[in-house]
Amino acid sequence: PMLSFESGSTETKNITISYVASSTASSPLFLSIELETAPGSVYSNVTVDPIPLVTLGKFLFSSQNVYVQKGRSAQIEIWPNVPPDSDVTVSVQNSNSSIAAVSGAITFLAGRTDRQRFTVAHKNFGTCKLSFIATSKGNFFGVVMENAINVTASYGFQVFQAIFGASGFAPGDEVQDGQVFKLQSQLTSPLSRRNFFVSTDVAVTRTTRIIIVSSNETCVMAGDPVVLEPGGAREQMFEVRYGAMSCASEISFRADTAGNYMGVESGALQILSLPSLTFSSVKVNVQYKSFGYFTVSLTDPPTSDVNVTVQSSDPTIASFSSTLFFSKNSTGPQSSQVLLTYISQGSFALSFSAAGGNYDGLQWTNAVLGLTSPGLLFSSTQMQISFDGNLSFSVRPDTVPTEVALLYVSSSQPVIAEPLLGVYNLSAGTIDNITITVRSTCSSSPSFCIRTGSAFLSFRAVSNLGNYDAMENLRAVEVRVRSPGFDLSATTLSLQRYPGNAIVYISPRVLVNVDTVVFAKCMDETVCSAQTALVMPAGSDATSKFYFTVSYRSVGQTSLRLTVENPQNSIYFQIDPIFIPTTAYADLEFSPALRAVKIQPFSSYRIQLTPAIPLVYDILVDVESSDPMIVLAPQSSFSLSAPSQMVGLDVYAAVGMRVILSSSFQTFPRTGPGTVTKILNENLDAVLVDWDAGPQNQTYSTGLNGQYMLAKYQPETISLELQWIRFGVAHVDVKVRSKDFLYDQSVCSSCFVLTCLPPFTFSPQVLILQALSTATVQMTPATPVTANTFVNASTKIVVGPDLLVYEVSTIQPLSLEILNFGEAQGQTIQSFQVACVAAGTSQVILRATGGVYDGIDYPALNVTCLPSFAVIPLQPSVPLSPQSSLTFYVSPTETPVAHVTCILKSNCSAILDHPARLYFSPYVVTQNQSVQVSYSVAKSDLLCAISILASGGNYQGVQVTGAFLVQVKTPALMVLATSIQVQPNSISLVPVKLNALPNGTVTVFGTSSNPAIATTVSSLFISDTDTHYLQLAHVSFGRCQLTFSIGALDGTTFSNAPAPKSVVDVVALGPGFILNVSFLQVLVGGHAYVNVRLDSPPNSRTQLLLEPSSPSLAVQPPYQFVELAGGQTGVSFRIECTRSESAFLTLRARGGIYHEIASTYAVNVSCLPIPSDLLNFSASSLLGRLVNVSIQLPADVNQLLGFEIQASTTLLFDVISVDLNVSSTQRSVVLGPLILDSCYFIRARPRRLLGPGQWTASDNCTAIMDYPSEVLNLRFELMSESLIRVDWDPPASRGQVNAHAPLSYQVALLYANGTWLSSAHTESTSIVLTSPGRASLEIRVGAVTDLSPTVYRTASVHISLLSPELLYSVPLELYLSTTQITSAVSTLSSVIVTPRSAPQVDAVLQIFSSNPASVDALLPIIILKAGSVLPQTILLQHKIKGVSVINVVPSGGNYKFPNGSTISVLTSASPAL
Repeated sequence: PMLSFESGSTETKNITISYVASSTASSPLFLSIELETAPGSVYSNVTVDPIPLVTLGKFLFSSQNVYVQKGRSAQIEIWPNVPPDSDVTVSVQNSNSSIAAVSGAITFLAGRTDRQRFTVAHKNFGTCKLSFIATSKGNFFGVVMENAINVTASYGFQVFQAIFGASGFAPGDEVQDGQVFKLQSQLTSPLSRRNFFVSTDVAVTRTTRIIIVSSNETCVMAGDPVVLEPGGAREQMFEVRYGAMSCASEISFRADTAGNYMGVESGALQILSLPSLTFSSVKVNVQYKSFGYFTVSLTDPPTSDVNVTVQSSDPTIASFSSTLFFSKNSTGPQSSQVLLTYISQGSFALSFSAAGGNYDGLQWTNAVLGLTSPGLLFSSTQMQISFDGNLSFSVRPDTVPTEVALLYVSSSQPVIAEPLLGVYNLSAGTIDNITITVRSTCSSSPSFCIRTGSAFLSFRAVSNLGNYDAMENLRAVEVRVRSPGFDLSATTLSLQRYPGNAIVYISPRVLVNVDTVVFAKCMDETVCSAQTALVMPAGSDATSKFYFTVSYRSVGQTSLRLTVENPQNSIYFQIDPIFIPTTAYADLEFSPALRAVKIQPFSSYRIQLTPAIPLVYDILVDVESSDPMIVLAPQSSFSLSAPSQMVGLDVYAAVGMRVILSSSFQTFPRTGPGTVTKILNENLDAVLVDWDAGPQNQTYSTGLNGQYMLAKYQPETISLELQWIRFGVAHVDVKVRSKDFLYDQSVCSSCFVLTCLPPFTFSPQVLILQALSTATVQMTPATPVTANTFVNASTKIVVGPDLLVYEVSTIQPLSLEILNFGEAQGQTIQSFQVACVAAGTSQVILRATGGVYDGIDYPALNVTCLPSFAVIPLQPSVPLSPQSSLTFYVSPTETPVAHVTCILKSNCSAILDHPARLYFSPYVVTQNQSVQVSYSVAKSDLLCAISILASGGNYQGVQVTGAFLVQVKTPALMVLATSIQVQPNSISLVPVKLNALPNGTVTVFGTSSNPAIATTVSSLFISDTDTHYLQLAHVSFGRCQLTFSIGALDGTTFSNAPAPKSVVDVVALGPGFILNVSFLQVLVGGHAYVNVRLDSPPNSRTQLLLEPSSPSLAVQPPYQFVELAGGQTGVSFRIECTRSESAFLTLRARGGIYHEIASTYAVNVSCLPIPSDLLNFSASSLLGRLVNVSIQLPADVNQLLGFEIQASTTLLFDVISVDLNVSSTQRSVVLGPLILDSCYFIRARPRRLLGPGQWTASDNCTAIMDYPSEVLNLRFELMSESLIRVDWDPPASRGQVNAHAPLSYQVALLYANGTWLSSAHTESTSIVLTSPGRASLEIRVGAVTDLSPTVYRTASVHISLLSPELLYSVPLELYLSTTQITSAVSTLSSVIVTPRSAPQVDAVLQIFSSNPASVDALLPIIILKAGSVLPQTILLQHKIKGVSVINVVPSGGNYKFPNGSTISVLTSASPAL
């Protein structure tokens, strides 16, 4: 700590620093040096700066002494003691790599002290040391930790295969790494166990016990421990055996005694237990000339296709298929049936070997024993007898008995039916028919019998060494006894509050012997009530029908019980009670509660629909109108959601909050809403609730112990709107679908009967009037009146000019009073006038009495009176002269409610200058705009009107015509024609006038542009404002133009008038013809007329000739004359066709100016043959109440325009249902929709240019069928996190299932974006789909029919799995009431499944039988409902003798079966056998 320097010395001295702890460059140590010296020394004021000092880090280890077993490895953690200044790479050096192997280098990041792992693996027994070298900069630079970890690698065990030699088992080859040995499940087979030898690497020093350990005892069971003695044999044999199921296990060895092997554990012997085969029967009896069968099933799903080879110990006894195939792609139970066919008498054993997948190498030896024997032939194997009758049948041996045999006959149900005799003889050497009589037990022992059911007769033969000895034929004949019970019209009853009752019909199956009283009672009379009793008179039989009426009382489920309690001598006395499940559905309450409603024209009726009882599940409500063309619901489908916001989970609890019990805690009857009155703790997880219609101060959990019992109550209501479409009466049905059984399938038929009143029609239909204008309105009933109908019309304001409602109408009825439309035969049109008195919109309200219009009260006509503009002045006092101007002012009469734009238009736009637009601001009460009008050029003399067109706000569409008038007067010549024609040899007049009265004579000159065509006769002298005519003479054929000029004395009004710019186009005509037609179509034998006129006056008598181009045309007369005088206007020729041909007519003239003028092809004539009207067509029914009519073109298509098609339900077509015109290019047409269950006759005829042809009618009528392919009532249920159950109803027509049922249904599951998940076909109306979990999905269901491959639609529904995935925190424990069942053939047995706690979601259990031919579940799926601890029943049906295993397989969730999930079932023969 201190150094001393002598005066005058320059000696170098060292400072020694010792390591204490590690540091970093970011937080270094500092070395401080202080100098002490005498005053006056040169070092007396010297200071030395602190010297930074960084001490190196080191590495820490989770263990510094590592012990590694043989075949094992160890992991060691390493980490720096301080954060490195930079990244550090640590390499590991091994002192002896033959002892252990070490994984690669390790890297630590700068500034981090995270732990890293490296592995030390065993290679050989011995010891070694590990050193560590760091490569880095900073505080770990050059750090070396030598021999930091000691590694000890222990010795272990060796395993050898056991081989059987001359002196027994001996060690064979050593087991290598990766080698796998297989075990099989057949316990009688040596392949179910295997022997091995275990040895130590070194000799043991003390007695050592080695324990054989299996990693999975369920599939491989290890043998007993072995003991090694010092100096004894190094190897000992051990055994492994097949466990309880197929899987893989690893066998290891552990020494648990003292000595050099104390604590040693090693070994990795791989054992695979193969899956197994199960057999429906291990013994099969094959009768003579018959066959037997059994089923082979796989216990585990195959990982690839599996082939099973079947071998017989004696192939001469029975034949069978030697190969069974199991596909890995099969979705059903993996089972295959083996059919054995009789060859000869004897016995044999069947063995099985498998190849492929996880079954490869499986062998079962002598697994099934087969026997063959002769049998019996029966005249009948099924019989039906009455409850007190008997019946006989015959039986004979199928092989000649070699010895006399006794044939024993027994019944499986002697209390139902039994044979009259129990023993019969089979004679030796012959085949005899034996008659056996079977009687109902009730016919002999009426007090000890069952009156209905089935009994099976079994046969067993006993003989002394004969071929029929030990022959048995079990359940060979079925005897059915028909009960004296009742046949019911319905097996379930559905009650709705409306109409409030249902009827069930019953009929006796057996003739009633005495008057019998049948009693009916609802088991829960709060749900329904029934007619107490009815009497069936003696003699009633199956054709007699009686009925009970069951009435609705309240919502719920119960059963209707039918019993017979007297008289005691009735054969029906005390039969088993009949229970009919009855559901009284919940419905919706309506406000207003009117069920018969009148709807005014063009209006709607609104109803509020509210659930009658609280919702537990969401409901879907469909509203259907009986006639959407009368009443329409714009929105026909609604959904109401059950309260889903859990209090304490989704929302915090609060005093005053309205709540309802969540669906998991709701019971029946349902608990309605209540109010939270108190919060019981600071966690807000327990509250007190007062129920509106229930107990008070009830405690509920809102999160306590993980329970959420309350949901926030949010009452939901449907606002239903029913729109008037047209006049008529219709009813509306309301249907409900839900997972809640109290709402599902609830139907309110004819909930509302709606009378849509007829309207009146108006002309015009829309009335928008300009300010202060008047209009006449015609009013006509849309439907003929049926009685004296009086209509009172009044007015009511809707909106005033400032968009406020006024009390005074804006229209004045000039002739509005009570209008009498009389009776149906009277006048049906009335009119009245409406005058606008103010701006705004008013309605004409009609109130009618009488006939179909009784009750009319609706605003029938809206009248809009537009505002206007005030113009000052309206007209200037003097005309507007050239080069002058004037001003007028425009202001709105009403305050604008928006920006108003006014467009100014004038009829003198070419000569008047004025602004084009004016603008007015909104909501300014007093405002005006000035308009300046100027006139600068003297062009015409006019009275000009300036009109205003407005747009914007309440001025939209306002027009003020002639708002401002301006008179413009300028001297000018007016030419009153723009073109003129001049006929040959004639003069035409050109009208002209002066626009102002001249103060002197004005000369008007006309100049022709071509005097050789037309020329003026003379000039005009005009001194007034009358019209004068300038004469224009015809010179020759052609065109020219006529221009004008004027002359006047100086100083007169017209002396400075501009030269007229008017030009008249002159056409000088030449002679020609005018014909009434240019083309004719005439039928052969028919005629037509051609009229001919001359286009110019002739100058002499003129002859006209009409010449045909073909003899097929006849012209009468061949020529005619046009006289020079007499006012003749034209001539007419008659044209006739004698044969079918196309020709033309040539017109020629002779005389005067028309001489030798000819017109070739003046008229083209087509002579047509008489067409045939016979049509070929066919009619066929289409789905959707349609008929398709296909038409072939007739042989003659001349003049064919199209076809007329009619349909009628009568052969004479006295009532026409459809009348349709189609074009000739349309070969096929669809008629409809037509009336269902009707048959229509079809007829058709051609439509030609000359008129319609004759009708061609069908011989037979075409039936109408309707098949909507869209399924109904699509609904779904989330059964678990991964299962969705989808149900639907078949397509229906008028509420009834169509007779043409679908062949199948296609069900598709998609993501909401359209991505396809899965698709399936089913013939059922229910299916269970597997969903991917949390997703938004779409389910599509479509009906497929073979009637029309193009008719295919789908219904879709969207679901969202938005709630968090539900997983059980602990397994749901399910208990089976029994796991072993023994029962006789033709019986039912049951197993109860009970959940220990309520499932969080619906628990789905699927029931599989290993031998469904022997026993099978009646319902393959049962569901344990979420939130319920109610048990469910598995019903098993026993069919034939055999041994089966019933597997209860859960779908989704975390399940546990404490007493097992399999049921062993033994189905035996009847106890009588």
